[in-house]
Amino acid sequence: LWIVYQRPGFPVDSFGFTTADRLTYGSFGVDFLNNVADNRYLAELRDPNGNPLFLGTEVQHMADVKNVMSFTYLGGTILGVIALIALIYLGKRYAGGIRRGLFAGSVATLVLLAGLTVVAILGWESFFSTFHRIFFADGTWTFNFSDTLIRLYPPQFWIDAAIGIAGLVVITALVTLIATWPTAKRREGSRLRQEKRVFGL
Repeated sequence: LWIVYQRPGFPVDSFGFTTADRLTYGSFGVDFLNNVADNRYLAELRDPNGNPLFLGTEVQHMADVKNVMSFTYLGGTILGVIALIALIYLGKRYAGGIRRGLFAGSVATLVLLAGLTVVAILGWESFFSTFHRIFFADGTWTFNFSDTLIRLYPPQFWIDAAIGIAGLVVITALVTLIATWPTAKRREGSRLRQEKRVFGL
């Protein structure tokens, strides 16, 4: 949040939130997605005038997002365990199997990300809307520009967030790609180790 809000050129809130306000209120939203509190965590927040900070529809959408995030964490954990088992299998079955598996995975990740990037660049609004329609019911994720969620997380926020996430994924994939690149020396080493396994040497 701090990086995005402090970034030169990031749109100001035309309804009065200062950067400090955004950091404070925006942090509550992010915290809600990662804690075990119920909807009251956001519903009971008040602005300096004593008015509810979030509308009921905004709180419900955040609760929906929290549910999606929970399933995402669960899915990520399951996939992580599957990946670990697969790497252990490859390591035991083939000499150099772990390296080749990570190399193939990094290539697939970069290709997939490149495809998503092209789709997002060609039509960000359509990409963003399609993403929301997959996970949320129609009419539950659209808000007015004067609503707190849009004031805290305007469209530019999500563009910046997508770029940041994509950048981290690219860096991770490239580091993995370089670290596991199938050089002639590595291929020959794997071949020799595999022959030793096959012939029991």
